[in-house]
Amino acid sequence: MFVKRTNNGWVSVYIGIADDLSDRIPGHERWREAQLLGATHVMAHTHSNKAAREAEEKDLIGYWNPPLNTQHLRPAGRGLGG
Repeated sequence: MFVKRTNNGWVSVYIGIADDLSDRIPGHERWREAQLLGATHVMAHTHSNKAAREAEEKDLIGYWNPPLNTQHLRPAGRGLGG
């Protein structure tokens, strides 16, 4: 997750999954956009099971509705991020 700190806590601006964070994070195509939206940190959670990672990603995107994600979003105005 690319996140920013607000008065209400951490807010995600992008959520994604990777098989290997050390390969995925450096040079990530969404990092610059995330920075423009205020992201300053990367938060990570690891899980060895790919299906579990994909399910968690979908759930987190649906819950937080990050602005840089385009899949798994709730209808406008329904997310908690922002």
